[in-house]
Amino acid sequence: MNIAYKLHRGIQYQALPAVIGLLTIFGCAALNAANTVDTHPNPNLAPDEVVLIQLQSLRANGPLDDGIEVCFRFASPLNQANTGPVDRFSRMVKEGIYALMLSYESAEYEPVQIVDRFARQQVTLVGYDQIVTYVFYLSRQRHGSCRDCWMTDSVDVLAVHEAT
Repeated sequence: MNIAYKLHRGIQYQALPAVIGLLTIFGCAALNAANTVDTHPNPNLAPDEVVLIQLQSLRANGPLDDGIEVCFRFASPLNQANTGPVDRFSRMVKEGIYALMLSYESAEYEPVQIVDRFARQQVTLVGYDQIVTYVFYLSRQRHGSCRDCWMTDSVDVLAVHEAT
């Protein structure tokens, strides 16, 4: 069954079925890849894989901020221009509403929604004292070294709750 949603900036996204089993199986592979400094965008990654790599990279971030650096690599060029360089991006992640991404206990991934070269995925992260729902907006790049790669354009906060 196809379900259409009218979402971000008037673009209508179509929900794709979630494959939770694959996320569970490939989640470990994504985490291992995210811990590798060589992790870079490539056209073979689907948008939900990009979100998974970014979040698991942040969660596994080390003292040298290697996870934050991996996450930043998957930000689109426009996103990097607005949030970078990477040390500025690092401060934004560590000090703001995105800090939960570094220490969440569990994550719930909603099905990715794709229309043409745009994608959207809602993710709820549960931490020790906070639950935050984020919406990742991605686009398939048209130019440059990341041509045809899915990259994150923005991440919005949809809801913040105290964990009980």
